[in-house]
Amino acid sequence: MSIKDKLITTEQLQQKGVSAAPDRLTGTAAENKALFDRLIKEAVVPSINGIVEELSGVTGAQNIGTAVSGL
Repeated sequence: MSIKDKLITTEQLQQKGVSAAPDRLTGTAAENKALFDRLIKEAVVPSINGIVEELSGVTGAQNIGTAVSGL
């Protein structure tokens, strides 16, 4: 898997963003709040955390196509 595989897609934004929710929320307070958190929890966090994991490893520079000499 490449670091580019961690990109947040337009499809994810459309499916998980608040704009995908119905115009009138009918859930419980907790369910309605979860709609606002869904994009961050299900798309942004996994993507950013995956990027950090890719870059923090011993081969982090190689994962983005860069070579570091002397290490």
